[in-house]
Amino acid sequence: MELLLFVVMLLILIYVFYRNYKLIGRYTHDKKFIEAYRSLLNQEENAYEKLSTYCDEETSLDLKNKGLLLKLYCEINEDKNYLDTLKQLNLKDIFYKDGKFSSALVSTNIDTFIWVNILLAKARNKSKFDVLNTLNEQLLSIPELDNRLEYNLSKALYNCLNEKEDGGIKFMSDLLEGNYIEYQYDKKLIALYKRFAAASLAYSGELIEDYFKQDLSDFSNSQLGYMFMEALDIYDKYHLENKEENTEE
Repeated sequence: MELLLFVVMLLILIYVFYRNYKLIGRYTHDKKFIEAYRSLLNQEENAYEKLSTYCDEETSLDLKNKGLLLKLYCEINEDKNYLDTLKQLNLKDIFYKDGKFSSALVSTNIDTFIWVNILLAKARNKSKFDVLNTLNEQLLSIPELDNRLEYNLSKALYNCLNEKEDGGIKFMSDLLEGNYIEYQYDKKLIALYKRFAAASLAYSGELIEDYFKQDLSDFSNSQLGYMFMEALDIYDKYHLENKEENTEE
């Protein structure tokens, strides 16, 4: 009996050690990604070089492809050659492991769609329709995500930017009205998702309630909001309105 207990405890210790080892390894990879990510958000002069180095050295496929999204944004924004990066990018690798869809990777990497949205807007702004269409094709290749709000928001944005179907207007209007109970989503990010939807509707010329107009003014003061709204050519309108209101006060 004592021998059996010893073996069981030994197996538990081995499992805990292995799990901690994996977590530490993941933390190291995540830390490197966050450093490259921050360099872009902080608009550091060497942000592109940091991202390029990160993408060359990263061995984790999901993080490497998240890095490629950021690198592709830089290349399009700075009018660099982006074709090699576009060829390397595979959104499926962010959510699949060993050829199989991974719910764990969805939980870890759901923030990917924030950058998919920003990249879609920037690609449309620069008339890079090959980038737009490649992103959409890659999204459609992951039907397992169809129950996720984030995934459907990116698809709706693509339709909005390309004036496809109803332009994604129904989905984004439903989102602003709170009609999204059938979807899974990161509750901590729902306010951000609604701001993406409101900005997209403003881009489409749809009427937006005054509440969301103020929300967009606030959104314009964040780095993510600036990047998205500037790409949609609506940044000045909402940011200047916010400045004027503050001046009057």
